[in-house]
Amino acid sequence: MAELPFFENGQKSEQAATELALLEGSTTSPNDEVRGEGELQEFYLPVTGFFQFYPEELAIINHPAFQRLSKINQLGQAHLVYRGATHKRIEHVLGSTAVADKICRSVKENMIRRAVRHPGRNHPPALSLQEIRFIRLSALLHDIGHVAAGHTLEDELNLLDIHDGHPRIDFILDRTDWPGGESISLRKLIDDMYSNFLPPPLKKKGMTPSLLITLIIRKHPKDKDKYEKNYEALASSDHIRFRVCQNIVGNTICADLLDYIYRDWYHIGRVRTVEDRLYQYMEIARGPDSSHALGDSNPSCYDEFVIRLTSSTGRTRTDGVTAILGLLEWRYELAETVLFHRTKAAAASMLGRAFFELWGTDSSEKLLERVIDLSDDQLLDYALDECSPTQNNIDEYYETRSKITAKSILHKLKNRRLQKEFVSYESRKLLDAKKAGLAERFGVHGSKKSSINRYTVARDIELDFELPAGSISIYCTEVKPKIADVNIEVDGEVARFSEYESGKNKMSTKDSLTGGHLSAQIKRFSGLWKIQFFIDLDVKENMDPKDLRRIDRFIKEVVTSVGSPPAHVSERCRSLARDFVDAKAKLGDNNIKFVDNADDEELAARLIADVGPEPRYPNGVLCLRNFFRRDGEK
Repeated sequence: MAELPFFENGQKSEQAATELALLEGSTTSPNDEVRGEGELQEFYLPVTGFFQFYPEELAIINHPAFQRLSKINQLGQAHLVYRGATHKRIEHVLGSTAVADKICRSVKENMIRRAVRHPGRNHPPALSLQEIRFIRLSALLHDIGHVAAGHTLEDELNLLDIHDGHPRIDFILDRTDWPGGESISLRKLIDDMYSNFLPPPLKKKGMTPSLLITLIIRKHPKDKDKYEKNYEALASSDHIRFRVCQNIVGNTICADLLDYIYRDWYHIGRVRTVEDRLYQYMEIARGPDSSHALGDSNPSCYDEFVIRLTSSTGRTRTDGVTAILGLLEWRYELAETVLFHRTKAAAASMLGRAFFELWGTDSSEKLLERVIDLSDDQLLDYALDECSPTQNNIDEYYETRSKITAKSILHKLKNRRLQKEFVSYESRKLLDAKKAGLAERFGVHGSKKSSINRYTVARDIELDFELPAGSISIYCTEVKPKIADVNIEVDGEVARFSEYESGKNKMSTKDSLTGGHLSAQIKRFSGLWKIQFFIDLDVKENMDPKDLRRIDRFIKEVVTSVGSPPAHVSERCRSLARDFVDAKAKLGDNNIKFVDNADDEELAARLIADVGPEPRYPNGVLCLRNFFRRDGEK
């Protein structure tokens, strides 16, 4: 049967007949209802197996904006530890489309089964064929904004805007000058091919297929939204149910997670068995904010994609609860053992230091244009090409130093000569005030401030202890607690799983479904927070252990000091500087002199006021080199 789009008069053609056929027992999948088998393109994917794509989807897959994803690592630099983890983002998004299709089929089959068992009750309708097409397309494009080393450039350094914000998505949808001479934009391709699948009421409100997809896959902006009116039109539409589509594609238990959680572990080498239990409990339910009359079977903008955790007889589906917790546990384990592995963290810290040395002052827009077409390997080579100083003029010292630093780090990174951790702070070993202070100073908070702090602190430690440029890098784990925002239906009521468990929802009971397991899991995620200082392997191997301990002490007592007055910590710095100079003298280095500023009243006043021209660390403490001079230095 051919899939019938909306006609301009708003009729759904044979939609009613299709639903009737389904209710009579048809379990035809959406993937079979669209076109003849000969017009579909079949792909074979690891984990997924065979899956068919529609001609419209194939045209998008073959567009250069999409093909970029075949060059971008799914797990960044995890392959430095897990050698099989070299799979690309294109494999993940193709697999996510297959999972989205499976969810759509499961929802239909489950709701048919429920209707057959309870023929006298009306329930929200299953997904329309048009909704299915847009859900599949959203899953296919949900990672379209990614670039090589995206988490480093975006999340850790804040040199680029977020990949799932509408500015990035718009840039990719509108670009026409792709390698290979592509002249048509991805936006035009989507709008031309999917126009007939868009309901006329949404068209009249200015909605287009590409804009609809953008609203589904983007991260909603915290401040002014250029698409606010379009968002409101879609969010209030009963024709394409925005909440349902968005949650199937990208919520906690969604097509995104249900693909990568198996695919990533497969390529890591620790295969997880695919569990279909949750698919049996996926349905569409009327949301708590709905004003529709009880028993109304028309689609509503308040409909929700849910995991139904009580059976038709009122029995709690404990196996469904366990399945959700199991997936969240696998995701925690992925973060703990792979994403935050110390070797991967060392590589990420080196990459971040090199990129910030090169591009720390570049505009986000210009940098994006330069890296958008590059693979992860090409990005390293491109960065190395930029490491040649423009001139050797002393006035360009810092530009030259930055490029020399980046070049040294990148060469070692390419040859897997990774730095070694020598100082670290773990969340569980810190008082809350200390952790909060370090997280604010060095963590990732959506601005460049913490990135600049990590970069300048690493450079200042090198200058203070006269280490080669690029010897130190710093990594601060950005942990986002994985809260279970999936909607569940319990005893006919709908709520977010996390709110149900925390007691924030009116339907919550004294006894939670997880017995506190969910809150403990969230706490474990926060416990992954860590700040790590890495040192160049060659420098470490050639350094006297006493010198390494001196740097260790300096970092712990001075650089990471939280709450102590700067003047007090600067006194520690003064003491460590004297010790540093004495150690140099014992080695025969008489070209260095300790500078005692104790009698300098002007300096003392600046120390108390935490201001002044002297180089300082982010906590206001004077750098070590304020207390010694080399012969010939002023």
